[in-house]
Amino acid sequence: MKIPTARCAFDDSSIINSCVVTVPPAWQPLFGATRAPKNAADLRKVLDAIHASGQRPLRFIPAPNLERHLIRQAQELVGNATFLSLPAQKEFIDQLRTFVSTLPVFFEEITKDPKVSDLRTWFSENKRPLKKMQNGYSAVPEDDDLSILQAYSTYPERQRILISADEHFWGYADIITPKLDIHVVEEWRCLTVL
Repeated sequence: MKIPTARCAFDDSSIINSCVVTVPPAWQPLFGATRAPKNAADLRKVLDAIHASGQRPLRFIPAPNLERHLIRQAQELVGNATFLSLPAQKEFIDQLRTFVSTLPVFFEEITKDPKVSDLRTWFSENKRPLKKMQNGYSAVPEDDDLSILQAYSTYPERQRILISADEHFWGYADIITPKLDIHVVEEWRCLTVL
């Protein structure tokens, strides 16, 4: 499935992972001129291709975990520079918040569907070991993830792609596709949709 025949949706983490932040001049010897997650360039290529095709990428609202994603992203962008961690994190969070404030202009929004009990039961019956379980996560996707799948499965487009780095999506991709008609693409493989 390729753009522009399919609609592409992104979870909040992957959207944030597409953001490149500008480093203030005083910190550039340490960080360089910009900082970005490892998949940012590929995600930007996909987003640019979607816009060039005349479509808007899709995102899901509300986003109750957005602030947590911003803080985690800022911490990752700071990396090992612990002596600058608080000022750099604040600067990067401010830039990420500015980026997020522009999302309604560039993304079409889909409201998450909270009716997830059937999906939760289905995932419970089909649960499998995931790497993220080592960090205390459940094998069954969280309700927020389920509400994304539920909403997207009823989206009127026939060909639906969900780009995400969340193992709750790509770890079940082989069964999500036939069940929900959503093709999950791992964030680091996002160029395959072009």
